[in-house]
Amino acid sequence: MPLRGGDKANQYGDPGLPGMMVMDVQGAILYLTDEAKRLLANACHPILSLDARNQEAEIVAKLAQLCRNLHAIFQGKQAAPPSSCHTNGRGRFTFRASWLNGLNNTSDRLVSMTIEHQEPLVLKILRALKDLPLSPVQKQVASLLAQGLPNEHIGEHLHIKLSTVKEHVSNIFDKLDIGHRGELLPLLLNLDNSRKIMRA
Repeated sequence: MPLRGGDKANQYGDPGLPGMMVMDVQGAILYLTDEAKRLLANACHPILSLDARNQEAEIVAKLAQLCRNLHAIFQGKQAAPPSSCHTNGRGRFTFRASWLNGLNNTSDRLVSMTIEHQEPLVLKILRALKDLPLSPVQKQVASLLAQGLPNEHIGEHLHIKLSTVKEHVSNIFDKLDIGHRGELLPLLLNLDNSRKIMRA
């Protein structure tokens, strides 16, 4: 379901902690931080997928290509930028290659590959709504409201009357002590971020 009129940029939250990998110029993985291991596993193994092995091989090949692109650019050759995005059910993963050590000798040069993950905004919204004092229907309405849907579309989506949607919206605002729909998404994102900090 599109967010805020279909604006793709708004479908993901801010990136979390990045992971870092050390690779050689051919793309062999030499070292991964714990966060990089977690992010790479999430990128390679979406929540529900019948082709997880194919995705893993595809991502590893893509990382090796980014290393080769970086090397080619350094040699003054034409090559694609040394960055790439991969999207699956867990979110968007951005991979960026850069030189880790000096630029003296090309044979022993190491590549730093950073991995950033942006979680789907819908998951952040649902996680934040989980423990709020709202009824199940109010949570559905709040989720769609936070995603930027107008009341009419919320009613169509949930198969309820517009007047019922307006009543739910009013009750949500009262329970969450907010004055308008523009305050809902920031409130939910702050709640989700606070929960993540408390779990860490």
